[in-house]
Amino acid sequence: MNNNIPGFTNQHKLEIIARWVEELPDNINAVEVGSYCGRSAYTISKKLKKNSRLTCIDDFRLPVNKDAYNFVNIPVGYIGKNSKENLLKYLEGCDNVEVLVGKGTDYIINNVGFVFIDDSHFNPDFKDNLQHWWKQLSVGGILCGDDFYEYSFDNKKLDVIKEVLKLANENNVKVEIEQHLWKIKKLKKSVTKVLDFTSNIDYVDQNPSYMDELYDINPEFFEKWFVWIKTNLHKILKMYNVPEGDIIQAGTWNGIVYDEFKKIFGTDRCKGFDIVKYINDNSIIYGDFRKTSLDYNGKCALFYNGLGAWDKNKNSKEAGLEFAKKNLVPGGLYLDVIHHDNSILLDIPELKYCNTYDNKLIILRKIDDRL
Repeated sequence: MNNNIPGFTNQHKLEIIARWVEELPDNINAVEVGSYCGRSAYTISKKLKKNSRLTCIDDFRLPVNKDAYNFVNIPVGYIGKNSKENLLKYLEGCDNVEVLVGKGTDYIINNVGFVFIDDSHFNPDFKDNLQHWWKQLSVGGILCGDDFYEYSFDNKKLDVIKEVLKLANENNVKVEIEQHLWKIKKLKKSVTKVLDFTSNIDYVDQNPSYMDELYDINPEFFEKWFVWIKTNLHKILKMYNVPEGDIIQAGTWNGIVYDEFKKIFGTDRCKGFDIVKYINDNSIIYGDFRKTSLDYNGKCALFYNGLGAWDKNKNSKEAGLEFAKKNLVPGGLYLDVIHHDNSILLDIPELKYCNTYDNKLIILRKIDDRL
């Protein structure tokens, strides 16, 4: 700990943070969102174990008005000194630290075992950070932050308590509180194993929550897929002219891919379908897609068939393909995942093959009969 670094975190809180970091294993990535001059970052850096690294993310836009600092013991001379240069100066000697400029939600980091959020405590920023880093947090990892109390600033009430408790309740985990610091540990879900991999019955008809079961068997496969999607989906879709209309994903599961569509096209355009309520999202219709999709009467500009693999969920995948053929507007895009054999997608009269990317994603376009 280095109390010579200006900041908002007192000695007692630094000791608590240090104890939490000491719980972590080797070889993890830690993240701090909202680092200011590095008071807590210094402690995290020094307590991380072998082959672990800390990424500090800050937009360095703390208010420079002295009145904004009246509730903490910050010397006047330090007001406004929140910059990347000052942070690096105070963290000199912390060789396991990288500093990134921007919002926490701007970045994707793999193998995250610890996240400390001390950025904006007001929505939508706080909620966005919370959800963004919870999704990236590895099983067994710690998500934590400061200012878990009822407090109003500039006549606005902090959203920390409300959002942290909501996240904990949705994921059936406990919130630990010490000196207004909050901590949530991501636990491994209890997954019921019921799939018969030799059966011809669709996975979804054997176990509606089959995606959790598959993830439990091979998490590394899915984590690599998430990274690929976050890295490539936007770049790929920028090459296409996507017409006006709804952006639909069938099989939203944990929402990671669905969130990317929202970022690219905007929340208002996106609609999702899933048989299980994995996440709370009012834009997702929950139920068997083979039935719920029959009520759709809109104009679909892009359809992502995320209903599993063709060889394991044939009935559901066919329902998704038929939906696209019927509801895609002329020029609309059909996206599907490459699993083992997607030859079924290469000879469809209504859809023209466009391209395959990294042997992972295939894109087809609805033929425009008017041309």
